[in-house]
Amino acid sequence: MKIGIIGGTKGLGKTLASILKKESYDVTITGRAKATGEQVSADLGVEYSDNNEK
Repeated sequence: MKIGIIGGTKGLGKTLASILKKESYDVTITGRAKATGEQVSADLGVEYSDNNEK
């Protein structure tokens, strides 16, 4: 199952992304700061997009 988390680079969104990734979901996070988003996605092993509609 694919899950998108808008604002997934900090706080609650990052925590949810981490938990859902461990449960084998296909997670994509978004966030305003591209560098932060790419770093968090690499750390968590999830996808990052700077486009919420995507």
